[in-house]
Amino acid sequence: VELLEPAYDSLVRLGDFKGAIDVANQLIKLSPAIPDYRYWRGEAYESLKDYKAALSDYISTLQLFKNLRNVSVKQYYAISRMYAEIGRPCDAITPLEMYLRYDVAARQTAQIAQLISEWATQGNCRASHAAGSDKVLLAPDNIIDVVVNGVRARMVLDTGATIVSMTPSFASRAKIVT
Repeated sequence: VELLEPAYDSLVRLGDFKGAIDVANQLIKLSPAIPDYRYWRGEAYESLKDYKAALSDYISTLQLFKNLRNVSVKQYYAISRMYAEIGRPCDAITPLEMYLRYDVAARQTAQIAQLISEWATQGNCRASHAAGSDKVLLAPDNIIDVVVNGVRARMVLDTGATIVSMTPSFASRAKIVT
């Protein structure tokens, strides 16, 4: 590993991305749990414009982190860029939204908002994507009053949920496309 890492850097500096991929493959074989090696290989694939291979490596990189809260925006942005490059702008939004989800107030930047807006427009994405934040005072039963697209309702707020559920009649009244 001590000899392969400098070899990888040298190959990248020389523009030998196929050679860099070979070295990255060796590094991954020796230490499959090191996220940097898959990220490096992803960068080499991206330099060769093999965006699908780069996307696969960037996603694998993210999956190797134990705590996604501490992962740099560059990891999420790499995935977003690759989705955009392969013509999937709506999917490009999701990694940035995932990054924001850990601390919207601190992480939301004009650049991220601009990228999300551009990709949503480019892809004519059906659903609107994260555009802001709100604060909610919780009752002991976690039931809150909400207004969605001008329609009032009472909902259970589950702060750990990864999906939203609602009745078909409410979705229809609130004009939510499913």
